[in-house]
Amino acid sequence: MSDFFKDSEGNWWFRTIGKGNKARQIAVSDSMLAALKHYRMNYLRLSPLPSLDEKTPLIPHLRNPNKPLSDDSAIRILIQDCFDAAANLLEAKGYSEEANNLRAATVHWLRHTGISEDVKRRPREYCSEMMLAIAQVPSLTAILTWNLKKEQNLQKIK
Repeated sequence: MSDFFKDSEGNWWFRTIGKGNKARQIAVSDSMLAALKHYRMNYLRLSPLPSLDEKTPLIPHLRNPNKPLSDDSAIRILIQDCFDAAANLLEAKGYSEEANNLRAATVHWLRHTGISEDVKRRPREYCSEMMLAIAQVPSLTAILTWNLKKEQNLQKIK
């Protein structure tokens, strides 16, 4: 779990390899950090927070707990099971609409929800990453350049 780390400003981050095999750092919200502490102490019997050199996997393999679970389909099933259990709890407490929304949730939805939270913590980095991604799409770059030139020409006329 050494992929969890705290920066100089006291913010916690998680390093991972994401879509397109790109290294990413994901902001860890206060509620996620509390859940991590709970998970580590109550299920893994570890200290609340990971050390920088810790080798414990975040999701251990069932047969060998020293190795990480790496099968994407198993992780998707695990996440879907969590969604279903949470939806059942919501339903039992009378929150039918929320339960139905959670039943419709997917791992893909969870990824984008995480990104939305991450943007709140580091908007500047996301803005530059988005501009870099846009620059890598030639047709979109051409459209943006054309619109910028058109705007500049209109300002000259005024």
